[in-house]
Amino acid sequence: MRKIIWLIIAVILIVIFAIILLDHNPPIIMLQSGSKTYSTKLWNIILCVIIFLILIYIIFSLIRMIVRIPRRVKTSINLKRGNKQQDSFTRGIEAYIARDSLGLHDMVFSLFNDADSKWRVSAGILLLADATRSESKLGMKGDNNYKTLISELESLGLEDSQKYLVKYLSVKVMTNKGKVLPASVVAGHILDDLELNYNLPKVFLFEYINVLLEYGKLSCLSDHNDAVIHFIERLEKNIWLQKIVSNKKPHDKINKNYICKLKDVFSNSLYLVFLNNKNSSDDIEKWINLGFECDLINESVFVAYINLLSHKKSYDFATKQLKKYLDDDFKGSRFCFSDKVFSFFVKANWISNEDKLGFAEPYFLNNSFKPTELSLCLMGDICFINGLMGKAKSYYDKSYDKKITIELLICLAKFSLYEKDEKSAIISYQKAFDMLLSK
Repeated sequence: MRKIIWLIIAVILIVIFAIILLDHNPPIIMLQSGSKTYSTKLWNIILCVIIFLILIYIIFSLIRMIVRIPRRVKTSINLKRGNKQQDSFTRGIEAYIARDSLGLHDMVFSLFNDADSKWRVSAGILLLADATRSESKLGMKGDNNYKTLISELESLGLEDSQKYLVKYLSVKVMTNKGKVLPASVVAGHILDDLELNYNLPKVFLFEYINVLLEYGKLSCLSDHNDAVIHFIERLEKNIWLQKIVSNKKPHDKINKNYICKLKDVFSNSLYLVFLNNKNSSDDIEKWINLGFECDLINESVFVAYINLLSHKKSYDFATKQLKKYLDDDFKGSRFCFSDKVFSFFVKANWISNEDKLGFAEPYFLNNSFKPTELSLCLMGDICFINGLMGKAKSYYDKSYDKKITIELLICLAKFSLYEKDEKSAIISYQKAFDMLLSK
């Protein structure tokens, strides 16, 4: 804009000078002051006025420039300072990535302590992130140090995403310090806040799943029955979460690996509550149904559930559930029994030997059935305890042809002792012992 103004002034001056030179009969201005009379050309007066205005403009520009010098110096200093702070923060991030905790402290700690630094919040979060590592050297080994850092960060007027991040990192710091139960409590508060204040699963879904995964791990680590139950109740009350976990409604924002990890944690939590004999039968039934609905029941969880039923003396129901699980295994894509569940079935002392044989044998006689070497060995045990020695030897031999295992060698030794062949029994026991040592 200034260039255009100066260009217009220059053009006007050139035009006036040209008129003065070329106009041989210019208009005359007469000025009278008392008895004296002054005459001059019109173009001279216009030229003088323009030059006078230019001089005034130049004087005001100089004054303004002199007044602005302190402000420009301050701006320049702040700019240099800001560039230096940005450089320090960038190098701090590089130190964090390189796990150079001491270097991170040197680069970032002063930024966090500078009340005027625009990098203060980011610097504090970076320091807190480093404190989650076991090798952190930021001098935050004491509780008061990291608590002070968190309280100072929370007092800086954080955005929602920053508040979440600070709380999540505080959970990680407490976990790193072995404070598992307090960390699970804080994680629970984060989940409560997200459920209460945000429209899940439309917003903050990834953050919710991330904290929920951490919360589940902490609850299981704490081995505190109430904490584990509260974790399971998160799944129970959120239908949208059930759909995501069971993969009935996959979500684009959530990585499949996260879902797998979350399912594992929920399975572990169910395993733990089933190990606890103090929970009510109604709760147990509710949780096992939830587990089946969300595809959380693996063989370990199911065995813990059946074991709990047996402790509560619900033998008939436990037997019915065992048979149903094994039958579903056969009807599934594998066409075989789960080794762990079938082993539990064989060793269940409340089920009669005749019932075990009557249930299992038809499957092994089915041409579609594809038993593992352990299942064959277990079927041999069923025949053995029912006095069917010929069938027992046949199943042991089939298991031997598939793979020689420690369990099979012990069964063969037991069978040899029954036939009073002590030499063969000793050989089988020795082989089993050698295999055990080689593991």
